[in-house]
Amino acid sequence: MSKTNDRPKARTDTRGEETRRRLIEAGLDVFGLYSFEGATTRMLADRAGVNLAAIPYYFDGKEGLYRVVVEHVAAGIGERMLPAVERIDAVLANDELSHGQLLDLLHGLLERFAAMLIGSKEPEKWARIIIREQMQPTEAFDILYRSPMRLILDRCAVLVGRLLGRPADDPDILIRAFTLLGQILVFRMAREAALRTLGCHQFDDSHVAAIQAVVREQTERLFASDPGGGS
Repeated sequence: MSKTNDRPKARTDTRGEETRRRLIEAGLDVFGLYSFEGATTRMLADRAGVNLAAIPYYFDGKEGLYRVVVEHVAAGIGERMLPAVERIDAVLANDELSHGQLLDLLHGLLERFAAMLIGSKEPEKWARIIIREQMQPTEAFDILYRSPMRLILDRCAVLVGRLLGRPADDPDILIRAFTLLGQILVFRMAREAALRTLGCHQFDDSHVAAIQAVVREQTERLFASDPGGGS
C-alpha cells in the first residue's frame, strides 16, 4: 500500500523539479536580456512554458526566482573552477614552494578560467546576468561576489603576492590580479568585437588554446624574475 501511495508523490516531485528547472533556464534568458526590472512574470512563465502561478509557488515571486538564477550562475562558475582552486589550496600549504611551482599554479588557474569563460556555452547566458549586476548591482550581487568572484580573485592574488614577495591584500597586488584575469575576461565581455576582429562566428577549441598560450606567454614575461632569488 505504501508503494502505491509513493508513486503519485514521486511523479509530483519530478514535475516540480522540471518546472523549477524550466523557470531557471527561462530566467537566465529573460533576466539577461531585459534585466530584473524589465522582466515580467508573464515573460518568464511564457518562456518557460508554465503556468504564471508557478513562479510564486516555487520561488515566492520574481525576486526569489532571480536570486535562484544568480545562485545557479555562481554555482556553475564555482563548479568549473573548483579543481584549480583545490589544487592551489593543497599546494600552497607548503611554504617552501619555488618560483616555478608558484608560476605553474598561476598558469593552471588562468588556463582553467579561460576554458570555463571562453570555451563553454553556458557562460554566454551567465555573462549577461553578471554584466548587468556589475553595471547596476542588486542585492543578489553579493552572491556573485562572495563566490565565485572572490574565490578566483583571492587565489590569483595570493599567487601573485607570493611570486612578488608581497602580501596578497596589497592594493597593487590586487590590481595586478585583476589585470591578469582581465586579459581573459575581455574575450567574454567584448566577445562580438573579438570574433569580428578574428574573422570568425564563434570561439572553438583552437581559439581557446591560442588565448591560453598567449596568456601563458605574457604571464611568464611578467614574472620572469624571482624577487627571492629562487628557481
